[in-house]
Amino acid sequence: MEVAPHEKKLLGILGGMGPEAGLEFARILVEKTPARRDQDHIPFILLNYPRIPDRTDFIMGRGPDPVPLIVEGVGILQRAGATHIVIPCNTAHVFLERIKKASEVKIYDMIGAAAEFVKREYPSVKRLGLLATKGTLISGIYEKYFDGYELMAPEGEEQEKVHLAIYQGAKRSGMEDAVKPLIEVAENLIEQGAEGIILGCTEVEAALGRKALPVPSIKPMEALVEKILSSFFKK
Repeated sequence: MEVAPHEKKLLGILGGMGPEAGLEFARILVEKTPARRDQDHIPFILLNYPRIPDRTDFIMGRGPDPVPLIVEGVGILQRAGATHIVIPCNTAHVFLERIKKASEVKIYDMIGAAAEFVKREYPSVKRLGLLATKGTLISGIYEKYFDGYELMAPEGEEQEKVHLAIYQGAKRSGMEDAVKPLIEVAENLIEQGAEGIILGCTEVEAALGRKALPVPSIKPMEALVEKILSSFFKK
């Protein structure tokens, strides 16, 4: 793979949703880049911006609109020279069109990249388990992108287990506390017939991204990294 000209491209990563998600995205990007030397890597700026209000709280009608501060973060990255922006937060993609309209730089679509990845890599898979925040599930954003698939989300106590793993595990005490309950819920979805599991929250992906499941794990951040590499590099 030949390195594309990078001097006119600078990737901006808007992190802070939660704070480890941006770091995890940057790690995946560096790990997956087909570099032979320092200079082959993609230049990026990581803005950790935890001031952004919780996306699920807003969707559920109990918190402020996160879009103004997401747009503010995009603006900070743009003024720093970013030509392309990624937002490593699945729930934030509920507001992607609003964010794009208020921004002047290219913003990648992470959930769209995940849908393209599944169609390309797993064409026979049609039943997918979805581990995500309550806000993502309520919004129906994944149904929009995965039209024609059967999406299986946890219900009741099982979804509460996912919620606690994200908000009281990954966001608060650390990724390790999130792993066990998330694997339990994923395995239950597999027993119910899921042919793949979408890690539909960046904290879930950070917690389970390196864990082996008996069915394919669909990782939106990794899918987006692949898309970015294809646009920053040329064969």
